[in-house]
Amino acid sequence: MIEISVGDVVLSIIYVIFFSLIFFLFYLTQKDKNPIYKFLLPGYLFKVLSAIFFLLIYIYYYKGGDTIGYFISSKALVNMLFKNPKVYFSILLGNTSLENYSYFDSTTGYPWYYRDAWSFTVVRLTSIFTLLGFKGIMATTVLVATISYSGNWFLYKFFVTHYPSLKKEFALAILFLPSVTFWGSGILKDTYTLAASFFMFIALHQLFINKKHIVKNLIIILVSFWIIIRIKPYIFFLEASAFTILLIFIFTNVVKIRFLRILIFPLIVLGIFLLASWIYFNVASVAGGFYSSINELIVTIVVKQRDLTKEYYGGNSFNIGYFDPTILGIISKFFPATIAGFFRPFLWETKNTIMLMSGLETFLILIFFLNTLFNLFQVFIIKGFKTIKILYNPIIIYSIIYSIFFAFIIGLITANFGALVRYRIPFLPFFLALLFIINRKIKLLKSMK
Repeated sequence: MIEISVGDVVLSIIYVIFFSLIFFLFYLTQKDKNPIYKFLLPGYLFKVLSAIFFLLIYIYYYKGGDTIGYFISSKALVNMLFKNPKVYFSILLGNTSLENYSYFDSTTGYPWYYRDAWSFTVVRLTSIFTLLGFKGIMATTVLVATISYSGNWFLYKFFVTHYPSLKKEFALAILFLPSVTFWGSGILKDTYTLAASFFMFIALHQLFINKKHIVKNLIIILVSFWIIIRIKPYIFFLEASAFTILLIFIFTNVVKIRFLRILIFPLIVLGIFLLASWIYFNVASVAGGFYSSINELIVTIVVKQRDLTKEYYGGNSFNIGYFDPTILGIISKFFPATIAGFFRPFLWETKNTIMLMSGLETFLILIFFLNTLFNLFQVFIIKGFKTIKILYNPIIIYSIIYSIFFAFIIGLITANFGALVRYRIPFLPFFLALLFIINRKIKLLKSMK
């Protein structure tokens, strides 16, 4: 069992104080120019304290789990750095050959997940923070949380830049949402991919919509792409799909003449579809595993969904019903899967404290969603359905598509509540921010005579 040493605790406190001072100085220098910086330090402290809380639960309550396995494995890599630096850097750069593995022994410890490329990417990345954390699990966790916080902060700044009146609301959606912060702060796949997905969205928007800082955004896209595709490839495919549909919408709306728009729409869709297909099959070969074949991907989805409903998951599962391993079979489960992805576990389905917290959060989001939907239909009735144009905005369109796609896929493949609440964290900030934006637009419409 992993133990937290006194030295580890002391180093963790030093790191937290150090970064807190940096963020506080940022606040002092920026508060007059940009009031959003008042959230910088509180958001960081909420993130890092959530990461520590997450770690303590996994050590003393669950007494194990992937976060422990990732740390133990990263510690073995750090030990290898001091024993044989050449082998360490070879592994760090992706050479997970049997020859490199043969250099591990009882003095270094043996890394877990060595043959699992997606999981071992987390080990490789974490080894850098384990080195800086002097092989202490708490200090390593603090560093991972600190670096990943940059994704949350820059996404928050991005949304506020476009909707300055929603500073507090976006802070709740992006910086202080409990489930996103809890599951996206520790040593897990989700922490790395969450930050990378936020950066990728910002860079794509800046590159294709705003057409700014081309070189910088291309670099951000490439780095984010590498992290996501090496850990959780499906996030890239969902993000790319949502952005592709957004581009179709933008291209067709450039043409103002309705007849021409109708005429060229199929050509634009066909062109983007062919491009997207080419990208998918080339990226899928990089992602590896079941992504390289559509048929294998569909079968894997069905197998995973059925496996997660088994009794050995402690009754912490749900079932959206049987479906065939075909495209039509998958589509037939769109509504139950999407509802599950957005709003489950329901309160009556929670069986432990952590799930109860998630259940309360999703319940409040459900109430907020239904209230927003009611207000939206109310505006349509009073002002006419032409007011649907309030949704004609790239950020709104992307958030709608991305949230629905993501909720559907994770509701389809994830029949276990523990996995469900973790897997959905990339889209939750977008979904909640979307609801705040729509409510703001509704309020403005109602105030107009």
